[in-house]
Amino acid sequence: MGNIFYRIEEDLKAGRKKKACDRMRNLINEFPNDISLREKLGQIYYDSGFKR
Repeated sequence: MGNIFYRIEEDLKAGRKKKACDRMRNLINEFPNDISLREKLGQIYYDSGFKR
């Protein structure tokens, strides 16, 4: 799972916020009981200004 987080960070640095959100949603689908993933997705939305 660490490699995915690295890719998400790289997406965010490159301005690919939607791609980072897609990756986080895929992780949430894989690990639905991990609440920290939902918190990280929410933080990405908040930092990006997405209103979804």
